[in-house]
Amino acid sequence: MELTNDPNQAEVVIIYLLSLRRALLVDKRRSGATGPYIEIFPQQELLLEGRAVEAPVTPEVVHLIERQQLLPGDQLIMQSYFRQVVQTIAFRLRVLRPSFPTVQRISIGPHFAPVVLLAVSDLWRQLLAELKSRGEDEAVQQAKTKMNEIYACEVLYRERVDPDQLELLSKDFRSEEVFRRYG
Repeated sequence: MELTNDPNQAEVVIIYLLSLRRALLVDKRRSGATGPYIEIFPQQELLLEGRAVEAPVTPEVVHLIERQQLLPGDQLIMQSYFRQVVQTIAFRLRVLRPSFPTVQRISIGPHFAPVVLLAVSDLWRQLLAELKSRGEDEAVQQAKTKMNEIYACEVLYRERVDPDQLELLSKDFRSEEVFRRYG
């Protein structure tokens, strides 16, 4: 499997929505009656954190890259990291779509902005246009549904915050006088 920066050439595109800890997978391949596949996964299912890694990558380096979004300056570490990520993704794709041939080209990348900006981005519009031009209307509808799910996930993100942690944080803010009481 080869990494490419061009999502139009890639058979599989993965967009990591870092603020939501989710990954949007768009598998554009078709085999007989089985069409393209679009799904949302927890980010860790398509990355390395929590898995055994090979040197020179260490669990600490993986944590810095995947959680802290810090990239090491050593090119050998980054090359090894991306090679291992691609191997993890290749394994996951074989599990998800076992009858499909091995993916030749894959495009992966982070998305830092709100989901609304992804939905109107050239990247997303081009993916939908490509699927539509191939007559994959069902996949286009599936992609739009997944985008709505991700948007809802982002909107409701604050609702999923642990109330006890939120209360502790609020107490800390009040004690530091970041927030003042009314009255």
